[in-house]
Amino acid sequence: MKRIAPLAVWIFCGLMCGQVNASTDGTANPLVGGNVTVDQDSSDADNDKVSLTQNEELASGQGQAAAPVVVPQPTFVSITVGKGDSLWALAEKYLGDGSRYPELVEANKAKYPSIAKNPDLIFDGWELTVVIPPVPAAATTADTAAATPTTSVATTTASPGQQPATTPPVTIPEWTTEQKMVRLQKAIDDMNVVLARQGKMVTSLTAETVRMMIDSNFLTDLEWMALNPPEGQIWTVEKGKLKLVNRDGKPITNETAGKDDATKADAAASAAESAKADEAKKAEEAKTAEDAKKAEEANKQGEASGKALFATDLKNMGMANLLGKNPEYQAALERGMRLVPNTLFKDSPFVTFAGYKNLVAMQVELAAAHMSYEKNVRQKDTTNRWWNPFDDDIKSSAERVRQARERLSRAFAEFKTAYQQAKAKADAAAADIKTFNDDIKGFQAQLNKIDQFNPENGKEVQRLLANIKLAEARIKDRQEQVDAFEPLKKLFNM
Repeated sequence: MKRIAPLAVWIFCGLMCGQVNASTDGTANPLVGGNVTVDQDSSDADNDKVSLTQNEELASGQGQAAAPVVVPQPTFVSITVGKGDSLWALAEKYLGDGSRYPELVEANKAKYPSIAKNPDLIFDGWELTVVIPPVPAAATTADTAAATPTTSVATTTASPGQQPATTPPVTIPEWTTEQKMVRLQKAIDDMNVVLARQGKMVTSLTAETVRMMIDSNFLTDLEWMALNPPEGQIWTVEKGKLKLVNRDGKPITNETAGKDDATKADAAASAAESAKADEAKKAEEAKTAEDAKKAEEANKQGEASGKALFATDLKNMGMANLLGKNPEYQAALERGMRLVPNTLFKDSPFVTFAGYKNLVAMQVELAAAHMSYEKNVRQKDTTNRWWNPFDDDIKSSAERVRQARERLSRAFAEFKTAYQQAKAKADAAAADIKTFNDDIKGFQAQLNKIDQFNPENGKEVQRLLANIKLAEARIKDRQEQVDAFEPLKKLFNM
């Protein structure tokens, strides 16, 4: 059996005694470097409560408790593309820099492949995802303005490589410019109270400053999204006071902002009034068009009725419809005047009907009277304006029909007399033509019985040939008379 060195035994015993003392008395443990206190509950050993107080740090770092590391996660924002949006404008709005638009392309090319080939072409209604990198929670005086979305969005936080969870969209508050200034000024004032303890204050609205106000519960994410400045203006902070300035640097007061809101309200009211006026105008135009359509249909019905009554009048007179046939009518009268010409003491009976007894004009007058009567009946016109010779009511227009009908009837009766004279002359001429043709046949038969080349028969041959020539001339004259009557016969068909 080997002998154990006394020094090794002493070290072993010392270690055992130190462990026991630390477990029971709470004295310092030289190996751990801290005080350990055990509050033992005799009724339930599982409910032991242990508290460790670190007194010193080991030079080697052993025994020091490691602090938990919190890794900031990106924020995913869902936006809907609106009219006039572009990737550059969306990147400037949500990421603070339009040149970061490739980040939007990268985040959405899987859903919309065309966006990678043509980033300039996006369409209304597209649902895009914006990945906003985590921002360190520290205040700074940098001049970079934080992004301020103006649309309804849904935000989720996801671990790297994890798809964002789908959440229903939230509605961003809608405030006037004055309300925005009041709300943002309050958040800045509250933040300055906290920073004053450190001898600091808010000097600009950077992304870090805004994040500090949100983390300090002086402002919410949705409120910040609603606090976008008016178009063409930006927020600035001077000595703790919020101001609006144009992008050219010219200050804008609360009064000016209020005026801008009032101007916008007036413009909206004007637009609403204009829209209302446009609707009223469209309704009036529609009503006018409908009334015009009904009037046109009524006119067509009235015109058809008037034409039917006019046709009935002509039928009762035994007269042809001459409307629209004035050239044919004038040509027929001219031929009739050749057939029954003027004499030394008397004009041709057709002369009158080319003048004030023009049958075509009288038919036009009768047709117009019928149309006027139908119109007055449809319009229930019972007012006759005596000072207007062209105005009449139902009664007076009916009288016009009667008078026009009587004038046409009398004139046509006179015309029929002239027509019969021309017809009789044409019939006589036709009969003469038949007689002259028979005479020619007789003369030709006699001529064929004699020797025309025998001088002894010369006198008889000349007589017969002269008679034939005379008959042929008379036939030509009579045929002209028959032809002169044909236009009258064709036009009036009597």
